[in-house]
Amino acid sequence: GPIGVGHGKTGLDFMAASVMPGCRVAALLVPPGLVEQLVAEYLAWSEHFSVPSIVVPSAGGVPERGWVRPGRPVVHVVSYARFSRAESTDLLESLAPDLVVADEAHALRCRDSARTRRALRYFAAHPSARLCAWSGTLTARSVADVAHLAAFALGDGSPLPLDPAEVAAWASVLAPSDWPAPAG
Repeated sequence: GPIGVGHGKTGLDFMAASVMPGCRVAALLVPPGLVEQLVAEYLAWSEHFSVPSIVVPSAGGVPERGWVRPGRPVVHVVSYARFSRAESTDLLESLAPDLVVADEAHALRCRDSARTRRALRYFAAHPSARLCAWSGTLTARSVADVAHLAAFALGDGSPLPLDPAEVAAWASVLAPSDWPAPAG
């Protein structure tokens, strides 16, 4: 979903697991600079709402932190920086999330990046896993930036084509270009 700056993505990040039917484990992908903001908002929300459990990995000398809420889904916070490193190749497999939440999902728009390929492999291997992806800037220049995310998040309900060749055809017509493909 296209959600602007300051419009509530951080709250959705951890609450999505609570409202997704059958969710037991979620992986939350966030930019590294948002981890501490996420923790602060989580603690503030937990004073008033029934929030899920959350696990924040160690980073920068801060040990792993977690707030366990028995009987509630567990949200594992993973920074995109960590997800991009070679040792994270099987990270999603080891967490086995029912749900992946991608905050600032434009970080997954490049299908050739290691982190995007890791996410796509996971969804291909686990078709029952669900994806929530939000950003204020989902696309850079082309529908191809977001078609793969829409496919995994919405399946047959995606407003964009599911077939990569058809996505490329749409992009050749819709994307800014000095030589756009003709309509039709």
